[in-house]
Amino acid sequence: MASQPVNVAVSAAAVQVYNPAVVGTPNVFIANLSASVNVYLGGSAVTYASGFRLGPGQTVDLSPAAAGIWAICNPGTTGTSSTLSGAAASGTAVVVAASATGFSTGSIVQIGTGNAAETGVVSSVSGGTVTLSSGIRFDHASGATIALVNAGQGVSVNVNTGTY
Repeated sequence: MASQPVNVAVSAAAVQVYNPAVVGTPNVFIANLSASVNVYLGGSAVTYASGFRLGPGQTVDLSPAAAGIWAICNPGTTGTSSTLSGAAASGTAVVVAASATGFSTGSIVQIGTGNAAETGVVSSVSGGTVTLSSGIRFDHASGATIALVNAGQGVSVNVNTGTY
């Protein structure tokens, strides 16, 4: 039995977008309604670094979804940015910026742009070396942008659920 789709506002704080059905086999389709902002899906502790990235305009089928799903949107940049002074391979937690001025422990940075953009939490900064709390998921070439980000931009996701 399908339910009516519902739009849920998503911002910098994780919000529950799906609560599993009590009976039947639960299914859920989630669509990112933004044309430019990524949404990250996961459990109640979802972050930009740990969540499943749902790009602008993308839809995902998470059937059967037996657990709750939370979402958080990617942040906007603050204007404080630099470039990578060397390539950074996926899996590494250490990137080297031409300048890390303004970056500090606990801040969130975005590396890259477009579909390869990803965020990470800074665990330490030493000179231009920025160590993240977890490894990056994509390869980034020397010269890629690394930018300090602010709180998330507000977007909506469309959640369509039901059971069969």
